[in-house]
Amino acid sequence: MPAKKVLLVGDGGDADALAREVGGRFEVVAQIRNLPFRMGGLRRHLGYLALAWHAVWRQVDGVLVWQQFVGLYLLLFYTFMPWRARPLLLYYVIYKPAGNPLLDGIKFRAMRAMTNARHCAVVYFMSQEDRLYAATPVGKRRLIADHPFHSPHIEALIGTSGADYFFSGGASNRDYSVIRALAEQMPEARFMVACLSSQAEGIAPLTNLEVRTDVSPQAFEDMVLHSKAVILPLANPGVVSGQLVCLAAMQAGKPIYMTRNNFIAEWISPDRTGHFLAFFDRVEDLLEQLRSHTEPFLTTRGNAAREFYLTHHDPRAVFRVFADDLHRILA
Repeated sequence: MPAKKVLLVGDGGDADALAREVGGRFEVVAQIRNLPFRMGGLRRHLGYLALAWHAVWRQVDGVLVWQQFVGLYLLLFYTFMPWRARPLLLYYVIYKPAGNPLLDGIKFRAMRAMTNARHCAVVYFMSQEDRLYAATPVGKRRLIADHPFHSPHIEALIGTSGADYFFSGGASNRDYSVIRALAEQMPEARFMVACLSSQAEGIAPLTNLEVRTDVSPQAFEDMVLHSKAVILPLANPGVVSGQLVCLAAMQAGKPIYMTRNNFIAEWISPDRTGHFLAFFDRVEDLLEQLRSHTEPFLTTRGNAAREFYLTHHDPRAVFRVFADDLHRILA
């Protein structure tokens, strides 16, 4: 009897890693398309829609979706074409408020319908602080304590590059006005930001602030590698975000400065974060820290971040969880 097929579809993931963990119990096929920063919101969603449409027509027994909007569009297609529906595992769900009460209500109901849909078998969350976590049936939801990030590029270049600026990057839930304020008040320091074009509009560059919107994944990692430290200013501390950038910083041996939040303690033990991760509440708090933290201090904290990454991070752990759930659902 031929092995059942599992489709890994989305904007990320490692089909080979999943295949190793399922151990021959299933055949893993993949449709992965990276959607870079330089793509605007509409083009990104058209990309997600195309990935979902592709998944509808694949002859498979189950689908592992690597991006929540791909899952939302796929389940919408299943509603109109139920004969094409397959059990779906959705990694990962992070609910971000729409910023408008009416739109937020519509968005929340749509995403709650997604996580509660009959064909959605498992939903993976980054944090139980996420608003959708409590709205998802207990039997479906999983809390992921680690994340599948490991960069061969960072590993190959670790320790070979100098550090001459503070770096901040990422597309979701960022308040880059914090970096602009730092650059204005610390003219002696350099700052680098990698963000979406829409985010760059509000932070016109200064002589000591460079803003990039045309950044590939490898270029993003190069910026982390060449930085003194990584800064993650969150627009909303209640919205789960920044984990993968944190992991890139930790692998690269860079200290992290992050807006104070509750969710990070779910995947980095609070009693360890003091060695390499510092929180701030206001720009003034961060400014005081950056001015008082010397180069040797940053190096020591960066070494602690690298040590934590090597000792406690397992990029295969999530794929083992996927494999166990696939076996339970499809066997």
